[in-house]
Amino acid sequence: MGQKSVKISMFLLLLAIFNIQNGRSFVATDGGLPFRNCPPNLPLCNLYQGRVIAQRTLFPNDLVDQASFVNPNSQLKPDQLTFDVRTRSRDLLLEIPLIKKGSFEANAPLTVKLTVANNVSLATGIDNDMFYAISDTRHVIGFFITDTTNFRNQAPCSGAEGRVGGLPSQPVVTNQNRIDQNSPIRANSPYPGRYEMTIKLNDNRGSCYTAQEAGTVKVTRYSNSRRLSLDQDISLAVFKDDDNEIYGIHFVEVQVSIDEEMPVSV
Repeated sequence: MGQKSVKISMFLLLLAIFNIQNGRSFVATDGGLPFRNCPPNLPLCNLYQGRVIAQRTLFPNDLVDQASFVNPNSQLKPDQLTFDVRTRSRDLLLEIPLIKKGSFEANAPLTVKLTVANNVSLATGIDNDMFYAISDTRHVIGFFITDTTNFRNQAPCSGAEGRVGGLPSQPVVTNQNRIDQNSPIRANSPYPGRYEMTIKLNDNRGSCYTAQEAGTVKVTRYSNSRRLSLDQDISLAVFKDDDNEIYGIHFVEVQVSIDEEMPVSV
C-alpha cells in the first residue's frame, strides 16, 4: 500500500472514530450505561464491532447513582453497599439499566461480562447466597453465588434462571431454577469474594469463574423459555436468596461487547 493510500486510510479511520464518539446514537441515555450504535451513514463503524462497546467499573456510590432500583433496606459507604436483614427472600436488591429496548436487532450477538467483588466475611460460615442476573423485565438468567456453608455439596457458582414477579415497588425473582449446582469443592475452601461471569444473550448460555482450587469454572445452558428479548429493556439485577441474610458489594464491573460483525439498528 502506497504512502498516499495509508494517509487516506488513517484519515477515514480517525473520521470514523470522531463520528462514533460524537454521534447521537447512544443506546441508553436515561440512566443506563453509555452504549453506542453504528450510524447507517458510517460504514467504517463496523470495524469496531466484535469489540467492547461499553465498559464501566461501578463502586458503591456509582451503583446507587446508576441504579433504577435500590432496595431501601441498604446502607451506602464508600467501600461497600450493604443490604441488611430486613430484606426478604428473593427480593430484588439492585437493578442497573444496561441496554434500552429496540437498540439492537433481536439476534444481535451481545455478550455481557460481569466481574463482582462481594464481602468475604459476610459469606464465610454464614448463610449468604446471591443471584446476579441479566433481566429483560420478564425473565432473568445469570449465576447463583453460594457461601462457604454450601461448598460441601454445591458449586461456588452455578447457573440460575427465573421470572420477575412481585410488586413494582418491590420486585422479586419467582420460579427460580438452579442449573447443575452439584459440583462441590473442598468444604474448607475459602470464599473467593471475586467472581467473573459471562452471559451470551443470543446463545442463551454463560460461564462463571472463581480462583478457588487453581480455578473453578462452571458452564451453563439456559432454558429456551428463559431466552431474553432485546425488544425489552435489558438490565443487571441482583437478587437475595433467603431471609435473614446480609450482603455486601464492593464493586461491579460491567462489559458489553458485540461478538461479530453485523448491522445494528439505530
